[in-house]
Amino acid sequence: MDELYSSIGRISGKRSNESSLRINDFPRRPNKKAEESDIPVELLENILRRLSLVDNLRASGVCHRWMAVAKSVRVSNKHPWIMYHSWRYKTNEFYNPVQRKSHYLRLSGIKYRLVCYCNDSWLLLYSHVGLLLTLYSPYTQKAVELPQMDFPSKLAAFSAAPNAPSCIVIALMQLQPHVIAISTYRPGDDTWTVNHFENPEPFVSSNPNQWTFCNGHFYCLSQSGQLGCYDPDNSAWSVVPVEQPECIRANPLDIGERAMYMAEHAGDIYLIYAYPFLNPFVHKLDSAANQWVEIEDLGGLTIFANYMSSFVRTDMIGIMRNSIYFSKVIFYGKRPVVYSLRQKRFFPRQEGYNLCNEEPYENIWIDAPDDLSEFF
Repeated sequence: MDELYSSIGRISGKRSNESSLRINDFPRRPNKKAEESDIPVELLENILRRLSLVDNLRASGVCHRWMAVAKSVRVSNKHPWIMYHSWRYKTNEFYNPVQRKSHYLRLSGIKYRLVCYCNDSWLLLYSHVGLLLTLYSPYTQKAVELPQMDFPSKLAAFSAAPNAPSCIVIALMQLQPHVIAISTYRPGDDTWTVNHFENPEPFVSSNPNQWTFCNGHFYCLSQSGQLGCYDPDNSAWSVVPVEQPECIRANPLDIGERAMYMAEHAGDIYLIYAYPFLNPFVHKLDSAANQWVEIEDLGGLTIFANYMSSFVRTDMIGIMRNSIYFSKVIFYGKRPVVYSLRQKRFFPRQEGYNLCNEEPYENIWIDAPDDLSEFF
């Protein structure tokens, strides 16, 4: 303390003839703006380019210069479109839910087939005529015909695009209430690999199917909410001992009165139950505790829910974040049905929607196209 007073005394004595001290007598603080301007633009771009959309928006508030650079490298994730399919016609509608605009594309290889699943912009088609499954890309119109199946089934899915090494196609057939047949196929194989499994309790698969691929395993739901798991590397099937969500335990017999959606993101599985005219119940699988945990926030994620296949997207913009987009469009194709977890309400505003009366094979979510030149 004495040293502090002596320092002040020296400054006071030195400036005894002046009315006040000058700013130069005190140590200067670093000029933050000067430091920011010293960062090369190329380095700043490289840093901001690696940030998520949320962090990019935060960084743009540092200064005007950072805002300009952040905007130049900002990339929001593309939202999927809804593809409407009529198995009788070649013309298919692709609906952009943000712009609320439809585009049309003629697809010759999809007529008289059902769309069972979608992944990586590829569709899995089922033909009632030949009882065959086909992988089909609507944007390139390339098709990969799969071999004849011993147990034909439209309860099928695939893990990745057919040109990816990790591509596996799976199909489930209910033989008896306790017995199922699981067929798997890898591109390049001559035949399907079939395995039979007996469950201690009846496992009646949901129709339409609810498949998702997570951490190298296929997961599917039964009508009663059981979670089945298939390990393709070890050809092993099991029913995960996970407790049913409270909404099912409270209404165990209302199988036809609920819509189920399941999706995967970053190793986590999300499950949505929608009852007529009620807000949907959203759950996340806790693998360690073997239970579905009901959540009220998606942490900024967006779920695009559909009977056949559902997607999870990050880095959506605006009100799309923390919301569920259903593949149900109302008002003559003008408004998609959206549920906001943050606001706990549907858009357009209504008490609720009956999502259980949707035609399962009528539409499906698909990645947005990069080129619109072929559309009309």
